[in-house]
Amino acid sequence: LILVLFYGKFLNEKGLKPYNFLNDGTDKPMVFAWMPAIAIYFNDPDGHYLEFISILDEEARPELGVISYNEWTNRDKLT
Repeated sequence: LILVLFYGKFLNEKGLKPYNFLNDGTDKPMVFAWMPAIAIYFNDPDGHYLEFISILDEEARPELGVISYNEWTNRDKLT
């Protein structure tokens, strides 16, 4: 989890641009609530698509789908 949350500095130092699952122009990690897991993506220098993913040690909430980490941390307010 810590690696995924603090990926930005590491990837930026390496000249790599992170993006989220939705590839919507933001680099904030997304949570797959049915697993639950947090993930962020980037392309390596050779053009391969890579993912940092970490399983969260919390109860799955499949009804939430894919949400931002901020939404995940406030999930009790979502339902």
